[in-house]
Formats: sequence, structure tokens, C-alpha cells
Amino acid sequence: VFIMNQATSLIQNIPADASNEVLASSLTAAEELLAKSKVILQEGIDLFEAINDTANIALLLSNSGRLWRIAGHIKSQTREMNKNEFGDAEMLEYKKALNEYLTALQILGTRKVNPSVWDSVSWELCCTYFTVGTLLQDQAPLSSLSREEAEKQVTEYLTKSLKYCDLEMSGPRQVVYQYRAAVIHQRLASLYHHSFRSFDQGDNSFRRKKLKQLSESHYSKAAPLFFQLDRFGDFLRSLLEKCGLFEAQIDAQSTAGSKHKMYKQVLDTLLESVPALERLNPTTDKNIKEISNESLEKSVEEKEEEV
Repeated sequence: VFIMNQATSLIQNIPADASNEVLASSLTAAEELLAKSKVILQEGIDLFEAINDTANIALLLSNSGRLWRIAGHIKSQTREMNKNEFGDAEMLEYKKALNEYLTALQILGTRKVNPSVWDSVSWELCCTYFTVGTLLQDQAPLSSLSREEAEKQVTEYLTKSLKYCDLEMSGPRQVVYQYRAAVIHQRLASLYHHSFRSFDQGDNSFRRKKLKQLSESHYSKAAPLFFQLDRFGDFLRSLLEKCGLFEAQIDAQSTAGSKHKMYKQVLDTLLESVPALERLNPTTDKNIKEISNESLEKSVEEKEEEV
């Protein structure tokens, strides 16, 4: 672990304006340190396997998983082609990390065997799934995958990460799990929202309706978590994006009643922002409520006149 930390420090201390020679030399040195660390970790695993010490085996496998994640990061620094895309070489290292974490949990069997080790490994597994999902979403390898396939992989990895966010856990780590879950829901909502808007407004296919339903569902799960954590900026962003989802459906409505319903959904969602605005500026609570009520009445009257 000490050697692995040296490799991490070496990577983190590479100057942003480093020349190609300095970058290559530093990354090569880091890879050599990781190789040494891997040998020592494996020796430790073999020793603990000999005495059937499952807790320490799981911990060393978790450290090995971290090693492969560092290796994946190094690969991202040495991309030669399609530098803005998450590549196969990086994915291979992250898959090795995932395998180490999953093996550690398999060896433990259940959380009851050693709750602290189980929780530690589960969190690292959650983080790795999340990292891969975000890299696939933010740096999609569209030169080798179709957009649909890339989105499918993003959904798969983020959903798996969400599975290991234990929102029922008490203690200091609860807040971390809640925030991670909120970010995942927000990312999935935005992903489905983007896919929904890629269809023509008049498209009534099951796929488009399902995307709208999924996007709305994830926005509705993300916003309360952000609010609970006092992440009011994220909370407001989630509500505004949800409003955009509703607004994108208005022009496709064929009757005045259905349009009125969509307008009301937008207004209702906007009004959900009032508690956050009050918390951000508590001295204007009364004014916000008055403005909100007046705006709602006025907007409904205007929309009724339009339709």
C-alpha cells in the first residue's frame, strides 16, 4: 500500500504544463511502482489464504482493486487516439478493479461476517461503478460505440453503483451515500431526458414514452435527496430540468385540456423550489410566498386565455 501511495503521489504531482517527456517518464515510474505493489499484495493474499483469514484477504483484494483503478487513470493519461473518449485500455483496468471488489465480497459471503470490511469494500465497488459510468457518459467512446450502446452502458454502470448506495445506513457515511445516490439519479434523469428530446415531438412510440417516464422518475428521486442534504443549487437545477422535460411535451398536445395540464405540471414543479429559496434567503420568506401565489394565479389565467 505504501508503494501504491507513492505511485498515486507521483501522478498527482505531475505539473499541468509538463512536457511529453516528463509526463511519459512519470507515468512509467508510476506503472513500475504499481507492478511492485501488485506482487507484494498477491504475496499477502497467499499468506492469508493459507490461514483462511477472510477479512484480511478481502482488505488486500480491495487494495488490489484500488491499484487497478490507479492503473486505469494512468491509461487515461496516455491516450494516443480519440483523446476525449474513454477507451478500451482504461475499461480493462477498471474491470479488473471491479473483479477484485466482487471477489472480496464473495469471500466475505455476507455483511454479518465483518460489517466494517464489507461496508468498506462495498463503498469502493460503488465508487468504481460510478467512475466508469461517469467516464462513459462524459467521455463517451462514440468512435467505437453507437450512442444507443454507449447510453446503455452508462445506465448499466450507474444503476449498479446505485445498488450499493445503502440509504438505510446510519452513521457518518450516510450523507455520502445519499449524495452519491442523488447525483446518480440526476445523471440518469438527464441521460433519459436527452434521449427523449432526440425523438420528434409527434412521436408516440412506447420507447419515447418510457424515456419520459424514467427521466421524470429519476428527477423526482434526485431533488428530495439534494434538498435533504442542503444542496440547494443542485436541487434547483434538478427542478428546472424537470420543468424542461414537461415543456418539451407542450407543443405536441392536441387539446386545450392536455396543454393546460402540462402548464400546471411546470408551475407545480417551479413552486417546489420555494422552500429552497426560503432557506437560501430566509429574510424574504413572506415576499417569496406572496410572489409565488400571485404568479401562480396570474400564470394560470394567462395560460387559460391562450388555450
